[in-house]
Amino acid sequence: MNDRIKRMKRLQAVQEQIGRLSEQRLSGLVQSEQELRKNEIALVTALDEATLLHGFFVEQMARRVRSLAAEADAKAAEAAVEREKLKEEKLKLKRVEETAKRIEKEYQRLMERRRLEEVVKPVRRIDASLP
Repeated sequence: MNDRIKRMKRLQAVQEQIGRLSEQRLSGLVQSEQELRKNEIALVTALDEATLLHGFFVEQMARRVRSLAAEADAKAAEAAVEREKLKEEKLKLKRVEETAKRIEKEYQRLMERRRLEEVVKPVRRIDASLP
């Protein structure tokens, strides 16, 4: 029984690590998406400004804005998938924690029963020896 508890504790620790890694990946994706959106806004702002060489770079800047928008959308989609994975990992962790608690309670009940049997055993011997 003690081995089961140890295994569940290890499994719980692994699930916690997986959850932390998933949170880190999600935060990285969100940060990357935000940076892409900022760059996109900066380019659109630059397109709005009137400059001498403005006409030469409009097409390139427009392509870059579309490219940044596509990358940001892709990051947003990845972030959505990662949020779902994170949600699943948290649910797995919760199930593992509940199972670990259940096993620990079972183990405590078993140990309590054994202690009780140790107390009752001498009394049974005395009862059995009486005529």
